[in-house]
Order: sequence, then structure tokens, then C-alpha cells
Amino acid sequence: MKNMERCGIMRNEIVIYILGVFLFFFILDSILGLTKNTKKNTMYYIYLIIYILFLYLCLFNRSMKENKIYSDGTYIKEWIKIIFKNKTVFKNVIGNIIIFIPMGIFLKTIHIKWVYQIILSILIIICIETLQYITQIGVFDIMDILLNFLGTLIGYIIVKKKRWKNE
Repeated sequence: MKNMERCGIMRNEIVIYILGVFLFFFILDSILGLTKNTKKNTMYYIYLIIYILFLYLCLFNRSMKENKIYSDGTYIKEWIKIIFKNKTVFKNVIGNIIIFIPMGIFLKTIHIKWVYQIILSILIIICIETLQYITQIGVFDIMDILLNFLGTLIGYIIVKKKRWKNE
């Protein structure tokens, strides 16, 4: 039974890596403008679907938690001390930032005021954390919200800087 579970986990990790590569190209395309304007809309929707699937696999495709489903972030002082010494802590902090960089890029392409883009990104992140709490497939974590928002902000700034250079 454990071998079959392990095989499923490995398959999911491979899919996540493949989707991550596609999202990496999306970020590169957003920075460098590799795709021609005629294909931009089609590629945008393909990347959006890939991103939603990527988020689902990373955030909701795991087993239910038995114990703690909420965290107020009090552990962060300890994490700061060991972030570069502990592989799990490093992956958690950096992963929570990186996984939301594409969201910042997607939100920047929506033509609404930047204040509404920020509010929308915070609402999406809180909804994701709330779904993790309700389904008990993750931990509702204040630090996750802050790190996810930081990632979104980085994506937003990447696209904003590119547009400033082009003007």
C-alpha cells in the first residue's frame, strides 16, 4: 500500500515540476516578451490554466491534517534563525513566495487600478488559505498569507518594471 501511495506522490511531483517549467517560461515571456502579439492571448489562457492546475496540485492535492489546521505565525522567529540551515524551512518560505509570482503577473495584466489588484490578490490568497482550513488539507497560516502576497508583489513588480523600461 505504501509503495502505491509513494508512486502517486512521485507522479504528482513530476507533474508539478513539469507545470513549474511551463510557469517559468511564462515568467520569462512576461519579462522578455518572447511570444508574438498574435499568440499572446492564447498563451495567456494556456498559462492561466496551467497555473490554476499547479496551485491545485501544490496546495490541495495532499492528505488531510489530523491535528493543527491553524497557525498564527509565532514560529517565524525560530524559522528566521534556521532558514538557511534547515532545508524544509527554506523550501517552505521560498516556495510560498515563488508559487505566487505568476499570480502577480496575471493580476498585472487585468486592467484595473493597482489598489484593486492588491485587494484582489489578498482576497484570493485568503480564500485559498480558508479553503485549506475548511478542507483540512493544509494549515491556515498567517505567514503563508504574507509570503504568498510577497510573491504576488514580486510578480507584479516584474511586469511593472518591464513596462517602465519599454516606455
